[in-house]
Amino acid sequence: MLLLTTRGRRTGQRKDTPLLYLEDDGQYYCVASFGGSDRHPDWFLNLEAELSLRPEGKCVLLISQKHLAASAYVTSGQERNEAWAKLVKYYPPFADYQKRTQRIIPVIRFDPVSDTNRSS
Repeated sequence: MLLLTTRGRRTGQRKDTPLLYLEDDGQYYCVASFGGSDRHPDWFLNLEAELSLRPEGKCVLLISQKHLAASAYVTSGQERNEAWAKLVKYYPPFADYQKRTQRIIPVIRFDPVSDTNRSS
């Protein structure tokens, strides 16, 4: 699991969300599945709000007790399909979640940009 820190789109407050992730060649992929709900999870909506302000969607990841500043991207096309296949192989219930909803479950790629010290 990683811990994703974003800013709430309405409150501006820091939001921490634990997420299952897959590391691939220094990038981290997460699925905005929300258990197959027909709506996106709040953490994803917060990232979308950030992406609308800055295309490189800034956030912080905590992985193995190390904070990393990262840029977030919603994958699409071949990248999304390849990452989705790897994520489903890693955690098969993701396939069941997709069957529960009409929405295409987003796959988000996090690209670390640097280490960061976080005191708050």
